Amino acid sequence: MFAPEKLLHMTHVAADQSARRALENFYLDVFAAQTYFEARPVEGLDRDETLIVIGELCLIPQCSTNLNSEQGKLRASYAGRFAQMAIKIPDTDSTEAHFRQHGLNPICLHPVYKKIFFMTDPKETLNIRFELCAVEMPNDVRLRPEWSANWWRDSHPLGIEKLASIATVTDDLGKATRFYKETFGLEDLGRREVPEEGVKAAAFRIGNKKPFVIEVWEPAGKGTPAADYVSKYGGGIYAINFKVKSLSKAADYLKSKGLRLVGDARRRVTIDPRDAFGVTISMVEHEI
Repeated sequence: MFAPEKLLHMTHVAADQSARRALENFYLDVFAAQTYFEARPVEGLDRDETLIVIGELCLIPQCSTNLNSEQGKLRASYAGRFAQMAIKIPDTDSTEAHFRQHGLNPICLHPVYKKIFFMTDPKETLNIRFELCAVEMPNDVRLRPEWSANWWRDSHPLGIEKLASIATVTDDLGKATRFYKETFGLEDLGRREVPEEGVKAAAFRIGNKKPFVIEVWEPAGKGTPAADYVSKYGGGIYAINFKVKSLSKAADYLKSKGLRLVGDARRRVTIDPRDAFGVTISMVEHEI
């Protein structure tokens, strides 16, 4: 069975090592991200990466060190984008069996990781690579009894309260809805329109210990950033949306950092992807 517990992390892929370090510094400078682990290449994992947290969200700036490896393929396909989200599961055996029953073909990077984690083929999972992991992240500060995400809400100028959602895009909202309901067995939170993004959206709750929200956006027409993303990449992880206390204060802070903002700031404050290493990071005031 598939029994997702919580979001472990998201991966932001860089084109090379200098870009990876610059990406890490962006998160440290703008969001006061907290670094808690630096991973270097080991058997079966050909990558350099840094595990950082912004509130409850863990992000991993990553760059493969071997273009011929599975993670090298990830670098070639996803440089400058969010590539995958890792989800904590109780064990790999039952989850893998569930996925195979639903026609998916899980990928194990190396036999040594058989009981630890596996990944999905993005071609089978809406152009998103999901990592299903049976263990916690090494040295994860979020597991420490004294740790709290409240500092980002109460002390940082952005006033981040929580991760509002992870937004994905697709050209077929119906197909994506069936996938999340039938294959993943997620709770359907309903439909809405997001006029500032020019999309129709469905939302799903995932995680039985620390739930989070995956949104699926389908462009309502052409000529929007979301539509352009679907046209270029076929879909995938499009944006992370943070809930903040005040949009106007968040906008003022981001401008003070020299960052350009795009879209309707009355509804959503979005860092221009050109200033965010290719990805869309938005602030909203509403719950999904």
